[in-house]
Amino acid sequence: MRSERQTQPHPSAGKHDRRLRSTAVAYALMVAALLAATLLCYLPPSVCAQNSSRTATQGRGNVLPQSRMAPSTRAVPDADLLAQVYARLLAVVPQPPGNVAWPPPISLTRENELNAYAALQVERLPYGRRRPRVDKNGKFVPYIVVDQQLMDDLIQGEADRLAMVVGHELSHILLGHILPTSMTDRPRTGAWRIVFTAEQEHEADIHGIKLALAAGYSYRGAREVWEVWTSDAFRTKHPGANPSSFEAVGVDHPSITDRLSYLDQEKANIWKAMSAFENGTVFLAIQQYPAAEESFSRVVAEFPDSYEGWANLGYARLMMYLDAFDADDLKRYDIGQVVVGSFYLRPEALRASIRGVNARTWQKAVDALRKALALKPDLSLAKANLGIAYLLSPAGRDAQRASALLEQAVVLLDSDKTIVDFNRGAVLINASVANLANGQTELAARRLDQAGQIAQEYPTLSGASDYNRALLALRASEGDQAGARSVGDRRRYASTLLVNFLGATTPASVWWSLGYDRYAGLMKEQGLEPQGKQDFAAGKQVRLRPIPSVEIAPGTLVTLSDRVELVKDKVKPLVAVPVAGTTIEVLHHPPSGTDMVAGRRVVAIYLQGPQAPRLKVQPFGTGAPGSMLGIGMARAEVEKLLGKNYMVAPLHHPEVSYYFYPALGVGIRYDRLGRVAELALAQIAIE
Repeated sequence: MRSERQTQPHPSAGKHDRRLRSTAVAYALMVAALLAATLLCYLPPSVCAQNSSRTATQGRGNVLPQSRMAPSTRAVPDADLLAQVYARLLAVVPQPPGNVAWPPPISLTRENELNAYAALQVERLPYGRRRPRVDKNGKFVPYIVVDQQLMDDLIQGEADRLAMVVGHELSHILLGHILPTSMTDRPRTGAWRIVFTAEQEHEADIHGIKLALAAGYSYRGAREVWEVWTSDAFRTKHPGANPSSFEAVGVDHPSITDRLSYLDQEKANIWKAMSAFENGTVFLAIQQYPAAEESFSRVVAEFPDSYEGWANLGYARLMMYLDAFDADDLKRYDIGQVVVGSFYLRPEALRASIRGVNARTWQKAVDALRKALALKPDLSLAKANLGIAYLLSPAGRDAQRASALLEQAVVLLDSDKTIVDFNRGAVLINASVANLANGQTELAARRLDQAGQIAQEYPTLSGASDYNRALLALRASEGDQAGARSVGDRRRYASTLLVNFLGATTPASVWWSLGYDRYAGLMKEQGLEPQGKQDFAAGKQVRLRPIPSVEIAPGTLVTLSDRVELVKDKVKPLVAVPVAGTTIEVLHHPPSGTDMVAGRRVVAIYLQGPQAPRLKVQPFGTGAPGSMLGIGMARAEVEKLLGKNYMVAPLHHPEVSYYFYPALGVGIRYDRLGRVAELALAQIAIE
């Protein structure tokens, strides 16, 4: 993206499809200040989008819906509590804005949304058009709405909590965010809209808590809100309420931990680490291991006692090591299928604080896992992942050590309260793989039996279980139950299991290729013709991993949601071009032709020119081969690689459209010859 586009920023916002429950984060006492502003959108971005001027002129009607006022059974009815708190906040407003009718009315409604918002009343015009309503003095007419569900689930009759929420919404009016004259009313496309509105949310956070404190409300309410918001019960009822800062770059409200990192200066390092941990878990889930490694490296650099940070860092590095394997590499180990995906979602330690074999990567993974276990020896997942590392050591498999570590992990499963069913099943299956490699066939069979019920709930586990049961059937001794069958029966049984495996597993995985080779060999041993690879792969959709980062120089990774101060520190040379009248910058890296749009965080990355770095496109699945996407590629090559599941839409300027792949977060602009002229990274749901 060239600098001439900066004079006419235009965006639209979208709603991010949340796929992973965000990490719960709560620290200590000073959470208050941060929270006050945080409360503003203590509401999920998907439901509190109306706080921003994106819908400022699209109110829910010309008059407030008083008929929907919700009844209350509390000692102080919610409607009365809202009126009392609002009156105290209005009393400390130093000077109301001169272009809006004052004071704005506030109402309590029942729309079954965890929401509060500020908006303008509008007039409906012919052909579905609308315009902001003005009173007889020519002033805009704003209003504030608080939903009963927010009162029930979050406020719970506490005035200090409510003051934080209402102070934030009132600040959107006082700061002019909802007015047509706001900067965010100009942009009409995704990337710019998001960065503008995110900055406004930070501003309303800070202004809102000042109002609440001036009105005599305490930090206690903010702390209580934070505790409720991050509780297990609240997250279960509202699973989309806690996005990571990476996920939040696709919507117009920053993450809660991101807000706190800017508000609570005394605890800013904790909130930054929390935010990095949350992002890291997302990157692990989408199998972008370099970005995850960088996130968890930041966590342990700031908090070297974070055992979950070390455990996840070790896992990320182990997966980077395994991703370099191809089928020939893996054949040398002659083991069953291990299951990946076991990492810690919640940083309890921080919460309490508030293709070839790469031996170096392997050693760094082992060192991080050992560090985690030194800090907390009963981490079952860290011990299990360390066992996998020894099973697939660059020096050759160490089945004895791997089996011992995985058996210790099995013992720890019952006492490790952070373990979810998938991880429990994965540890049991991986223990069976190590046991089988160590010649312990009976113990391997027992572990697979223990994993049986859990495995049925997850295709990844059921496929791995079938693969390993097939190996067990072929290697069972005459004394084993499986060995009591004839050789022919065992081959037929193993063939059936491998057919099940091939049907349940992605063809992109290196394990799938090995499974097919084993299946084909068994069929030929039985004098039968195997089905072709294409028969098993037909109709299977190979999912590609989202792309959150770009390596703009060797060893320099820039990731969407990176803090702007971090980018300025690690990327050299860098030219910062301010967007006039805003706090937004375009950060230009001349050697690579990379532009990064950033407020407090990077929200979009644009690549141009022959020196621009390429993007690695890789399917989900361990060891899945990757391809490169770069400037100059023909459109036919791109569509062969990415498919045609795109939409044509602008990202920053209404007259510049991209072929945007929402599942990847990648936009492509072609030149007149049909070759890639520009690549864009953005987490934006185009509507």
